[in-house]
Amino acid sequence: MLRRYAGFMSLFALGAALVMIFNGPATAKGQKKKKEPNREIHQDQRRLNELERDQSRLNQQIEHLEKSLPSARDSLKKSQDELHTHDGKLDKVRDAYDAAKLKVKQSTEQLAAIVKQVEDSQPSTSPFAQAKAAYLAAKEAYDQAVDRVANSPNYQAAYQQATAADDRATLLPAVRKKWIDENPDVAQAQGKAAAAKAIYERLLSELLHKSPQWVQANDVLEQAKKAESEREKELRSVSAKVAALKKSVEQMQADVKKKDASLERDRSELRKTSKKIDALRDEIRRDRNRNR
Repeated sequence: MLRRYAGFMSLFALGAALVMIFNGPATAKGQKKKKEPNREIHQDQRRLNELERDQSRLNQQIEHLEKSLPSARDSLKKSQDELHTHDGKLDKVRDAYDAAKLKVKQSTEQLAAIVKQVEDSQPSTSPFAQAKAAYLAAKEAYDQAVDRVANSPNYQAAYQQATAADDRATLLPAVRKKWIDENPDVAQAQGKAAAAKAIYERLLSELLHKSPQWVQANDVLEQAKKAESEREKELRSVSAKVAALKKSVEQMQADVKKKDASLERDRSELRKTSKKIDALRDEIRRDRNRNR
């Protein structure tokens, strides 16, 4: 009886051992299969976390751009309106400056006509007429003295040599000074012409200041010159303002354009990221269901 029982137990133990031998690899293989899906799920989850962080970052960027763009567009609109206003002002100021220049030209011509009238009205025997004739004669003598030197072979040779040189901008004035300005005959004639001119201009000034027409015309010219100077100053100021506004508007336009492009890019990237997140969440859900 005991021998039968012992034999039965030995047979049972042998069977159990065989079962373990055959089932062992299968069990290990099953555990390996379970581990691989879990690893994939963990990898997908990390990827999902990264995408969600990207999504959060994009949402913040979009929110910031959506808040800042209206203000940027409003500032741009105000600057454009201001530029338009100053453009109109610039046109008016430019017209005023042109009118002031024309007034100066007309006043100058009118004054010159009065001067000529005063000069022509003087008798040929008057001190003024004699002083004018002396000045014109002295001036003619000076011009002839200059021409004699300028046409001389020595001056022509020096002039041609200076003209052909690389530093002619420096040499030409030096040639003029040496051969003409410092020439004794030219210098003497120039001195006589200057002295005669001073007498002529003094006598002419005395005559003009006695003429009510000239005094009035001269006053008109001075006022016209003053107005022209003021209009020119205003034109420069408004022109500078318009230039600054144009530069500012261009910078604002570039900034708004850049922000618009960034907003569109971020929105597009957000849509792509959201689709990736939804797809990855579905994949993780399916993997978890299969792994149960």
